Amino acid sequence: MIIFVTGVTAGFGEAITKKFIANGHIVIGTGRREMRLKKLHQQLGKNFPPILLDIMDKQAINNAVNNLNFEKIDVLVNNAGLALGKAFVKQFSLNLRADLQGKKIRVTDIEPGLVSGTEFSYVRFKGDAEKVSETYKGTNALTAEDIAEAVLWVSTLPEHVNINILEMMPVCQSFAGLSIDKEFYNDN
Repeated sequence: MIIFVTGVTAGFGEAITKKFIANGHIVIGTGRREMRLKKLHQQLGKNFPPILLDIMDKQAINNAVNNLNFEKIDVLVNNAGLALGKAFVKQFSLNLRADLQGKKIRVTDIEPGLVSGTEFSYVRFKGDAEKVSETYKGTNALTAEDIAEAVLWVSTLPEHVNINILEMMPVCQSFAGLSIDKEFYNDN
């Protein structure tokens, strides 16, 4: 398959890219950070054609898509920069799924709970490593690799199967917001 992933230079995007390539797929990856794109390309080789791209630049997106050397994209992983909030993304995904009925296009909204090991928390806490450490202390949070595994799974299901919403949480987190049992793994 040919996979198009936005935001591949860190976190979920990087893990998703590596997971698909490890499973024999080609990943066209976009990102704003040129040095990280180059490094990833050196690591992953010919199955990773990188595109330096800021998804906020509509003209750059059009140019990139129009100049692709591939006939079709099998999977789009719209990963870069979540700023609108999960509720918006959930509703947008459901609306998109309804709008695309009959087109043989699947739409899945993957909603992760507590995830550690990415840059997100450092950005959220403005670089305060102590706050980041405290957030995950005593937990066994999800990882970017867990998310990548889920993305690969929903992407490789039979063509007639669509997962509308996949809400993922670590065992230590309840579905009611950020209720986290930080002692769960310390007791075992």
